[in-house]
Amino acid sequence: MFSKKEPPNKVDAFVGPETEIKGDINTKGLLRIDGKWSGGIVLADGVVIGEGGIANGNITAKEIIVGGKVKGNLTATVNLELHTQGNVQGDIKSSKLSIAEGAVFQGNCTMVQEQASTTLTGATADSSANKQQQNRNNNNKSKTYDTQLSEA
Repeated sequence: MFSKKEPPNKVDAFVGPETEIKGDINTKGLLRIDGKWSGGIVLADGVVIGEGGIANGNITAKEIIVGGKVKGNLTATVNLELHTQGNVQGDIKSSKLSIAEGAVFQGNCTMVQEQASTTLTGATADSSANKQQQNRNNNNKSKTYDTQLSEA
């Protein structure tokens, strides 16, 4: 799931099974929650909510894996995975989303496209940049879905 530069087993911050934390968490690395976290927001490069983990609050990260329970909004700029035991009650925003069979998701999902940046030089920069912006506005609009997946 995570980039090849950093091994997926390297956890920079950990909330253990018998641990409860309240408040904001901000880390540049991988955060794993196997205990309970409640607060305003988590900001991290990667977040893993283990099967026994409970998160109450908003999470923003490049990549998010949910195996436990989350009550709050999730924003994954690269990828979001909802595993079989995962349960999310809140809105999801991501460019890639994977929901396993048996997972529960109650909320809205907004799929966004990653935008490539372009560097322009000279007199054509203004007109080309305007055309590119118009194309992005017309073609790269977010798609929003009302979704509820649960075990039948």
